[in-house]
Amino acid sequence: MLVYVHDAEKENISPKGVIMEKDTREFEDFLQEVHGEQYVGTDDMMPDDYEEWLQDLDVDRWILLGMRFALKMQGKTLDKLQKSIIK
Repeated sequence: MLVYVHDAEKENISPKGVIMEKDTREFEDFLQEVHGEQYVGTDDMMPDDYEEWLQDLDVDRWILLGMRFALKMQGKTLDKLQKSIIK
């Protein structure tokens, strides 16, 4: 999604704007889901393990996770579009 600076100001989006807070939050949630799928341990240690896991990710893994997230978001967008067309 492209956001022009004047539109960003109207929508209360930072001028850098391509990444919005909601998208960032959704990506963080996605990363937590991925971490949770492979995590073995107690609930009280999970946040610390998550932070360590993030720090240990290499560039290739970040790219792979970004691509997986993009596909997930694309699927959600297509589902919404399909539902709006059917109505």
